[in-house]
Amino acid sequence: ARFQYDAVLMDIQMPVMGGYEATSIIRGDARHKGLPIIAMTAHSIRGAREECLAAGMDDYVSKPIEPNCFFSVLKKWIKPINKNNRKPEICTVEDADRNNMYVVLPESGSAIDVESGLKRLNGNRKLYKKLLLDFSRSFPTFLEEMGKAMDQGSMDVVLRLAHRIIGIAGNMAANDILDVARRLETAVKNKEEGRYFDLWDELDASLQGFTALTRPLVETGEPEATGSREMLNPAEVEPILQELARLVWKDNAGTGQVFENLRKAIGTSAFLDELKSLDMAINEFNFDAAKIPLLKMAKEMRIELDVTLGTP
Repeated sequence: ARFQYDAVLMDIQMPVMGGYEATSIIRGDARHKGLPIIAMTAHSIRGAREECLAAGMDDYVSKPIEPNCFFSVLKKWIKPINKNNRKPEICTVEDADRNNMYVVLPESGSAIDVESGLKRLNGNRKLYKKLLLDFSRSFPTFLEEMGKAMDQGSMDVVLRLAHRIIGIAGNMAANDILDVARRLETAVKNKEEGRYFDLWDELDASLQGFTALTRPLVETGEPEATGSREMLNPAEVEPILQELARLVWKDNAGTGQVFENLRKAIGTSAFLDELKSLDMAINEFNFDAAKIPLLKMAKEMRIELDVTLGTP
């Protein structure tokens, strides 16, 4: 193998291949017989721990991830390597707060438990604010896609989106959204068709409470980029677009920062729909779907992507 790994963090619900199937393939290779596989899935799923262990995984971490629990499980299976006997640098919550003391955050309430969210990020206020703003931008798209899927009877899509919302909302401690998304997930699994649209309406209402708290963050933060398609300079955008396209065509998960660079270079008013679609696809690791808005943006800016094109 090209790389040797100490452990695998296995998400159970992935868009292309599920965690159980991936574990079966790994366990089928004798080279990985002793490789620890740690399941990561929502704690609301009954019997999930037992199913994961029966499928060949070694341990289980529930979502939303609690850092102390997570590192405790890792410590069971991985022996830390401390090169040169140097004492590892540990960033405490207090250190993070001092480094981010001027980052404005909303007050805690039923919509957002700021203290719990910060705890999961080791007190990194700047990162927490970014997550809140990113979700505030992407959540309406989630709802729109979910509503279309309900109208079309594509409940597998609804289930996938609900699970995605549960993961993000749980990590941010956006408790109102988390509660409704969990109830919707349960309703879909139990085929309680009469509750689908009522719960969708509840999700929409919970979004209003969430955005009411996060809206001031935009006003107190750095001014967002603006611009129109006419004002764009393709020569400036092209290197970033090419880099992101190469990562997407290689199914490389490390697209996050490059996407943010592209969003800043393009601005918020140019290619708004394409950026929303691209953001959702990247967050879902759906790289085939990510190719569609990339190709559209490249075509309109008359940029020829330096990738081997497949059918998106």
